Amino acid sequence: MSFKRKGQEEMVGFILIIILVVVLSLVFLGISLRRSTERTQSERVNNLLISTKDITTNCYKSFGLPYDIGGLIEACNMDGLCYNSTETSCQVLSSEVEAVLDAALTPNQEGKYKGYKADIFVVNGSEILTIEKGNKTRIMRSGVGYIPIRGGGGDIEFDLEVYI
Repeated sequence: MSFKRKGQEEMVGFILIIILVVVLSLVFLGISLRRSTERTQSERVNNLLISTKDITTNCYKSFGLPYDIGGLIEACNMDGLCYNSTETSCQVLSSEVEAVLDAALTPNQEGKYKGYKADIFVVNGSEILTIEKGNKTRIMRSGVGYIPIRGGGGDIEFDLEVYI
């Protein structure tokens, strides 16, 4: 009878070890999945932001000259209008920025860039525009650009995150 009981005790011990290994594996898996996104400042993304701000748009100022995207961001912040269109400056800004970023990055699952997120907002103030496209991944390259508000009203921040 003692052999039968000793075998049962060994089986219970073995099952406890297996349960302990499974629990530790689940804890390790949970910690590794919660890892934060790797965000790296990128000179390429900063250069993209700088050049994007200088692109001429199809939204015209009251005196007949077109806005560049940087000027259009300011106009959108001031609820400005496009004098050659029925669209607001914010509507044109959204479509222009999205078109430029789509052309530059072409986000898709098979390509190098899986997605992006562009945020334009007044520093310590309101949000002007957010555009998200594609899929977020754990590896991200980011850049930040600033546009001074005329009249000393602070800065507008243009933040771009590109997911690889």
